[in-house]
Amino acid sequence: MHHHHIGHAGDLDLNGHIGLGDLAALTQTLGEPGDWDRGDFDGSGFIDRSDVAMLAHSFGETYQQNHTTSVVPEPSTIGLVAAALGTLALAACKRKCGMADVV
Repeated sequence: MHHHHIGHAGDLDLNGHIGLGDLAALTQTLGEPGDWDRGDFDGSGFIDRSDVAMLAHSFGETYQQNHTTSVVPEPSTIGLVAAALGTLALAACKRKCGMADVV
């Protein structure tokens, strides 16, 4: 079954802004099959690193009435986002792979 999406790639909570809430939601489904509404932005049928990359590419952008307002994050923000992506992806992998006790 194919679901049509109404938002922009990366905006999982459909609030018009791609941010930490979207990143947190994506990590909950990372490595699972799913549709756009679960984070499969590229239409592959699986939530994977390609979908994470699509969210990361649009991170910080705000959308209104089919127009994009791009917010250029400060360099320190980009580093924080990259660190958060890595940490959340690692935690999701550990959780899904049964390695929750691995540090």
